[in-house]
Amino acid sequence: MKNKDITMLILVAIVLMVAVYYYSVNNNTQTEKSNISTTTTAGILANKTTTKSTSQTYTSNYTKIGQRTLINGIYITPVKVSYDGRCPIDVKCIQAGTVDLAVIFENGTTQNTIITLNRPTTFSGKIISLTNITPNKVSTKVINDSDYRFLISVK
Repeated sequence: MKNKDITMLILVAIVLMVAVYYYSVNNNTQTEKSNISTTTTAGILANKTTTKSTSQTYTSNYTKIGQRTLINGIYITPVKVSYDGRCPIDVKCIQAGTVDLAVIFENGTTQNTIITLNRPTTFSGKIISLTNITPNKVSTKVINDSDYRFLISVK
């Protein structure tokens, strides 16, 4: 094979791998969203701390940096967005991107860690997921730490 043919095969393989990854992330997100109870606008405005669904997944209403929230027996405090690589809504991207959030978990013991959007982590025998972040990223705007809101679930 010529170098040109090999290069073309590598590019096709990369595009296929990105497509499979993107598809699997979107499917996992849809499945996870169906397991989490829907919070009402009134609940969000009242800033209640937990909501229970039928699958024993508990989810916070949107929390912010520095706000300590009790979810299913675990206190979770978002500390800092350490990485926001989401694709801006006004740009076409081949990958959705992700967010890393520094948090503190507490329930008798304390753990400082980083959780990643839609990648569950375990603490004290429970599965914790960062399931959504607002506001959406826009290429022409900077999001201040005080503007971020996080939806976190504990199962």
